[in-house]
Amino acid sequence: MSQLLAEYIEDLYSKGAPFAQAKHAILAVQHTFPATFRRLKHAWDVLASWRQRLPVHLRVPAPEE
Repeated sequence: MSQLLAEYIEDLYSKGAPFAQAKHAILAVQHTFPATFRRLKHAWDVLASWRQRLPVHLRVPAPEE
């Protein structure tokens, strides 16, 4: 199941889908099938790879008074 989910996440990435959609897909599988809780490592790894490619958004520092 992890491989299938990983392929789905890669497909979402290639189509420009939101990161949250992929994350919620994994979480939905884990919620629906509790036995998969620690068996989706590959899917989580693919998601982590996607997250590393996201641009970093830093906050604007507050001006000193």
